[in-house]
Amino acid sequence: MIKVGIIGGETVSAGELIRLLVNHPDVHLMLVASEEHAGMPVTAVHRGLEGDTDLRFCAALSADEAARNLSAVFICGEPWQARQFVEAVDALPTGEPDDSQRHDEDDDDRLRIIDLTGAYRNGERGMVYGLPEHFRKPLVRGATRAAIPSAVAMGVGLALLPLARNSAISGRVTVTVSLASTEMFAASSAPNKPFTPEMSTRFDPVAPAEFRPDAEHFAAEITAFLREVMPAFAGQVSLKLSRTEQRRGVAVTVDVASSMTQTDVRRAIDTAYDDHAFAYRVDHLPDVDEALNTNKCLLYVCDPRVPDDLGTASSATVAEAAPGENALRLVSVSDNLLKGAAGTAVHCMNLLFGLSERTGLALKSSAI
Repeated sequence: MIKVGIIGGETVSAGELIRLLVNHPDVHLMLVASEEHAGMPVTAVHRGLEGDTDLRFCAALSADEAARNLSAVFICGEPWQARQFVEAVDALPTGEPDDSQRHDEDDDDRLRIIDLTGAYRNGERGMVYGLPEHFRKPLVRGATRAAIPSAVAMGVGLALLPLARNSAISGRVTVTVSLASTEMFAASSAPNKPFTPEMSTRFDPVAPAEFRPDAEHFAAEITAFLREVMPAFAGQVSLKLSRTEQRRGVAVTVDVASSMTQTDVRRAIDTAYDDHAFAYRVDHLPDVDEALNTNKCLLYVCDPRVPDDLGTASSATVAEAAPGENALRLVSVSDNLLKGAAGTAVHCMNLLFGLSERTGLALKSSAI
């Protein structure tokens, strides 16, 4: 059994993670750390888990304790918590920072670390960017650490990955995102607190109806990913976020100019994700409800110039296409707490331990 601990256990993403791990056939959830809630039942914070776990929050998880007693640690919460823990692990006498890059037959007891905080999405400390649809090989070939993408970057990345692999992205990438209210306080200790308009002022006190939770950071993360896949990419990523009243879910509209036609892109998406478990192209404009409570990302390709086929955001800007290029619009919908966080974290854990990608993630959509 994979012995697992969670740091930042009071967060929304940790709550989803717990729900997955207590039902994972190969996992024994050993502890959930939260200094704020130490001693309290996990079910007091994450409702709906009654009967699934009787764990109580512990105050903290040290690097030494993790290395001695656990197989894997998931880090939720704030980036400083991830940095503090990873640096402490790397400072242990028996481990060196580059240990995460080595893989020997006798290394089965190496501690795996999955970071959901965003601290290491730049690849530091041996972290593999946790988008399995592109980085599956390093995840299964000796890596011990994964940094989970933001829900926004995941949605955009899966939409553009087939184009980037074909070096078929030209100029500016314009992204419009409709994000559930939970994304605004995914690192908070109030997972069961309903969204209120006042929460939006945490990010944009001037315009509560539109918030910008690290919009520039999201754009930078997407740009870095595109340049990793397509080194020749020299365009800019502009990104606009708006909130919805839904408790969960993210819908992304991407406008881009490309040498590929709509038919080319559809084929490229089908080819890129043919042997992957959780990314699917659909032939209809998907509603975010179709992806809720699953680890799926649904992708749709449409013509931005057709009035009745405008994707998720009719206000999105049609990409400027040079002669010989095509203006394309791609739509991506997913559950920001599963595919955009906890689900992908478990997906990466499965790969790090050589398990089937779908293990513990056979989730049924709530869509009617």
